[in-house]
Amino acid sequence: MNKRLLLITTVAILAILVASIGAYLLFVMIGPGVPICRGHTYVFVVFPLFRYEELNIPYSGLRKLGTNLIVMCPGSSRETVIGIDKKNMIHRVRCVNSTKLPSTADAYVLVGGPGLTCILLSYLSSRGLIEMNNETMQLLAACRVIAREFNINYSRYYSVVSEISREISVLSRENKVIAAICVAPTLLCIGGAVHGGEITMADVRPLVSFVRHECGVTVLSTPIVVRGNIITVRGPEETALYRLTLMLAILCRSKVQKK
Repeated sequence: MNKRLLLITTVAILAILVASIGAYLLFVMIGPGVPICRGHTYVFVVFPLFRYEELNIPYSGLRKLGTNLIVMCPGSSRETVIGIDKKNMIHRVRCVNSTKLPSTADAYVLVGGPGLTCILLSYLSSRGLIEMNNETMQLLAACRVIAREFNINYSRYYSVVSEISREISVLSRENKVIAAICVAPTLLCIGGAVHGGEITMADVRPLVSFVRHECGVTVLSTPIVVRGNIITVRGPEETALYRLTLMLAILCRSKVQKK
C-alpha cells in the first residue's frame, strides 16, 4: 500500500514538474507580448457556425506576438461570420469573404465546427461518397435543423469546399504550414494534401470513415498530430489549441533566427 502511494505521489510530482517546465519554456520562447511574429502572416479559414474557441485561442495568442492575422470566410456574402462557443454563445467575427487564399502567407489554419461538419456531410452525401446509414441520416437531419435556425444554405458551399481543398493541397506541396482542426482535416483529404500516414480529427464517424478509405490514413485519437508541415488537431480542447498556438509561435521564432 505504501509503495502504491509512493508511486502515485511520484507520478503527481513529475506531472507538476513537466507542466511547470512547459510553462517556463513557453514564457522564455515567446515572452509576454514580444512581437517575434511581426512581418509574418497567418490565415484562418472559417465557415458559418464555426467553433469559436478554435479561432479565438490561437488568434489571441498570435496577435500578441505581432502576427498579421487574416480571417477568411470563403463563400460568405457578408463581412461577418458567426461562431459558437462551448457555452452555445454566438460570436460575430469580421472576415474577408474571398475564395482565393493569399499564397504569400506563412501558415494556414482551417477551423472546424458544426457548420463545416454539416457542409461536409451534405457535400459528400450529394456525391455518394459516404455511406448513408442510420447515423449519417440522423446527422443530416440535425444539419437541416441547423440550416433552418441559422439560415445556412449548404449547397452554396459545395464549390467552395472543392476550391479551398485544391488550394490547400497546392500550398502544402509548397511546404506551407497547414493546420486543420476538428473536422477540417476532411478538406485535406478531399484536395489530396494528405495520403497515408497519420492524422487526428473529430470523431464524426461518417467523415472519419471517408478519410480513412479515400486517403488511406490512420486516424488517431490523440489531441494533436504533426506530420511534416501538416498539423491536425482533434477538436476544441483548450490544451491542444494552446499547443497549436505554441507550434505556430515556434515557426515564427525559427524563421526569425534564420534571418
